[in-house]
Amino acid sequence: SAQKDFVGALRANLSAVQHSASKAVKGLRAKLAKKKEEASDTKWSLEGEVGKEQTDIKDLEAKLSDTNEASEKAREELKEQLSEEKGVAHELRANLSAQARSAKEAVADLEASLEKQEQEASETKSSLEGRLGKE
Repeated sequence: SAQKDFVGALRANLSAVQHSASKAVKGLRAKLAKKKEEASDTKWSLEGEVGKEQTDIKDLEAKLSDTNEASEKAREELKEQLSEEKGVAHELRANLSAQARSAKEAVADLEASLEKQEQEASETKSSLEGRLGKE
């Protein structure tokens, strides 16, 4: 009978320990599930942030590419404009040079004509003075 009481007490003790262990296991499982859920939420949150950062990086890369393309296009347009302006300047220099030559030639022609007219006037004067002297 004492043995039965002892076995009964052991069984009761074992049952209490099993109940306590079961309760502890349930508590640990609940904590583990909560930690898993928090970890999952954190993972999704971080993945969302990473995705946003990657999108921001792609947007910035696209803007940089657009800026580089616009800059290259502007550079090419400026090169073309400069080339055209150099052509115009060259043409203007050639025109001015030709006009200067024409002006020099015209001046030389006028000087020659004036010299000829002066000589003719001088000859006419001499001729007139000769005639006046005879009369």
